Amino acid sequence: MLLLDIIKEECKNYDYQVIFVSEQVNILYLPSKDVIVCQLNADINITLFKEAILKMGEFIKQHQVKNLVVDKRNMVTLHLPSMQWFYLSWMEQMYKDGLTTFHKILPNNELFKFSLQMGKDKIVADNPQVDPTKIETQYYRNLHEVLQNL
Repeated sequence: MLLLDIIKEECKNYDYQVIFVSEQVNILYLPSKDVIVCQLNADINITLFKEAILKMGEFIKQHQVKNLVVDKRNMVTLHLPSMQWFYLSWMEQMYKDGLTTFHKILPNNELFKFSLQMGKDKIVADNPQVDPTKIETQYYRNLHEVLQNL
């Protein structure tokens, strides 16, 4: 089953709109839950990642979406430059545009989770103006769990 098919299957009980599809990123919008779901499919090419995330940002702003799910279950490694751009540029703008809650689905991989926390800690340490608590962050095991809690 293709990764896009997996996320569609997880959203089948909800009306959804496919916003963006690529080898690296799939983005769906579920208006009844006021949520954008961003599925990261592979290790990141920063140019393609930015393109997809910027399109998602335009959609969030236009539709005043309050919730963002980032599904990283398919990721194996962390790309620090993409993470830095995401937190330092994009998330700050999304906060200004009204995004309130960031839901993360992480792979069942302790090394990945540790690397993610180390990267976030480095970003905050190197950029004291960054306040990671501006947007509430919640962690889940799967998309079904997120949608049940919205």
